[in-house]
Amino acid sequence: MTRRLGLAMLSGALMALAFPFVLPSLSPTPLLDGAPRELLVLPGVAGLYVLTRAAIPLRQRAGLLFVAGWAHFAMLLYWLDIAMVQFGKMPQWQALPVLFLLVSYCALYWALLPALTQLFCHAVAWPAPVRFALAVVTLEWLRGQMFTGFPWGLWGYSQARNLPLASFASLGGVYLVSFLVALGGAMLAVALRAPTKRRATLRFVAVLALTHGVGWGLLTHNQREDTFGGHEQVALLQGSIPQRVKNRTAEYVEQIRTNYLELARQAVQRGATLLVWPEAAWPGFIRTHELRLPDLALGVPSLMGAGAMRVTEGKPEIFNSAFWVHAQGELVSRYDKRHLVPFGEYVPMRAILPVQKFVPGMIDFSPGHSAAPLGESAVGVLICYDGIFPEIARESIRAGARWLVNLTNDGWYGVSSAPYQHRDFYVLRAIETGRFVLRAANNGISLAITPAGEQRAATTLDTRTVSLANVFLSDRQTPYVRLGDWGVALALGLLAVGLLNKLTPRALHVDKASAHSAKHPDSATST
Repeated sequence: MTRRLGLAMLSGALMALAFPFVLPSLSPTPLLDGAPRELLVLPGVAGLYVLTRAAIPLRQRAGLLFVAGWAHFAMLLYWLDIAMVQFGKMPQWQALPVLFLLVSYCALYWALLPALTQLFCHAVAWPAPVRFALAVVTLEWLRGQMFTGFPWGLWGYSQARNLPLASFASLGGVYLVSFLVALGGAMLAVALRAPTKRRATLRFVAVLALTHGVGWGLLTHNQREDTFGGHEQVALLQGSIPQRVKNRTAEYVEQIRTNYLELARQAVQRGATLLVWPEAAWPGFIRTHELRLPDLALGVPSLMGAGAMRVTEGKPEIFNSAFWVHAQGELVSRYDKRHLVPFGEYVPMRAILPVQKFVPGMIDFSPGHSAAPLGESAVGVLICYDGIFPEIARESIRAGARWLVNLTNDGWYGVSSAPYQHRDFYVLRAIETGRFVLRAANNGISLAITPAGEQRAATTLDTRTVSLANVFLSDRQTPYVRLGDWGVALALGLLAVGLLNKLTPRALHVDKASAHSAKHPDSATST
C-alpha cells in the first residue's frame, strides 16, 4: 500500500508539473518552460490509470486517487493563498482551511474515477483506456458545471504549447484534448505493464503518431490566413498598477488615470487603431447613464475595463464591465462580466451562508447576460473568470464576434503560477473558436494569440508597457463553434446507458469479459 500511496503522490505531482509551475523564491518564470514539460502528463496519467485499475477494493482505489488529486491541486492552486492573505487581507489561519477545502473538493472528482470507469463497463465493451478517458472527460465537465463551476487546470490545458495536440480543440474543445491526454497516458500504462509489451507498445506509438499526424494537419489548416477579413492594429495597455494601490483606488485615482492615459497616448503615436485597457483599468465606477468621458477623446476608439454602476430607486447595482469608447470619448456600448468569481465578486446564497467575500468590497457585483460583441470590428469580450469557461467564448462567436479580447487583472496572484496558467487557457479559446484572442492584463501577461494557438507580442510580469499586435478578423466557424462539446454529450449519454443497465435486469447480461474486467481490473491487459 505504501508503494501505491507513493505512486499516487508522484502521479499527481507530475501532472501538476506539466502545467506552468512557478516558485517565486527560485524564478519569476515557470521552472520547466525550457523543457518539454507537457510530456510529464503521460507518466502522470499512466500512474493514475494503474491505480484506477488496481486489484484492490474500490474504496481504496478511490482513496488513492483522492491523494493523487490532492497532491496535484495543492501544487496547481497554491497561489490562492497569495490572493487571500497578501491582497485580500484574510488572516492566514482562515486562508489555509479555505484552500484546504477547495483542493479537497477538486480532488474528490479524481476520487470518482475508478467508480465511473467501472460504470462505463455497463454501457460499452470498448477497451479499458477508452472507458477511462470517457470517465476523465465526464468528471472534468462536471467540475466545470457544479456549484457555479471551477474548470481550472483541465488536463487539456497542459498541452497549450503542444500545438498539434491542442489543435484538436477546434474539433471538440478542450475536453477533446483532455480525452486524448487521458487515452495516451492510459495506453502508456498498458504498454508498460502488458505481458506482450511489444504489441502494446506498438499500439501506443501508433496512436501517438496518428494523433499528432492529424494534429499537424489541423494546425496547418488553422494557420491559413485566407479566411480572414479586415484587421486592426491593436495596442494592449499594461499599466502594472500594484494590487495594493488598486485596493485603495479612491486614494490613487489621479495616479492610476494618468498612468493609463500616458500609455494610451504613446500607443496612438505608434499607430494603434484601437486601444485595449485591462480589467477595471479606469479608477472608480462609471455611471451607466453617462454618455461621454472627455479624457478618452484620444482620436482612436478604446475598449476599456471599468466598473459600472446603475442606481435604481436609490439602490446601487454594480457590474464588472468593458466599455466601447468612441474616438471622441462617447460611451457607445458596454459588456458586463457574465461569470462572476464566487466569494470574490459575490457570495452565493448570501442569505444562508455565514461567510463574506475574500476580497474587499461593500456590495456584490451583478452578472451580465449578453454575449453581443462590441464596436465596429465586432469584438467578443471575456473579462477574467469568463475566459476559463469555453462555452462563454463559444456563445460570443455565435453572437457574431470576429475576434476575442480578454481583459484581466492577475495582480491578485503576485509572482506565481497563476498568470501563466491563466494565459494558457486562452490558447485553447483561440483554437476552439478559430479567432485571434488578445489579452490585456494589468500586470501581465498581455499578448496576442493566433487561431492556430501561436503566441505573439507577449509581455513579462510587472512591466509597464504598450504591446502592439496586428489582429485579423474572421467569420468562419470551427466544428467546435458549430457543434459544441459533442464529446461530453457522448460521454454523458454512455454514462446514462451504463447507469440504466446497472440498475435494471439487463445488467445481468453485461458482457462477461467487461464484468470480469470490472471485478478484477489488473487482469485486463489489452488496450
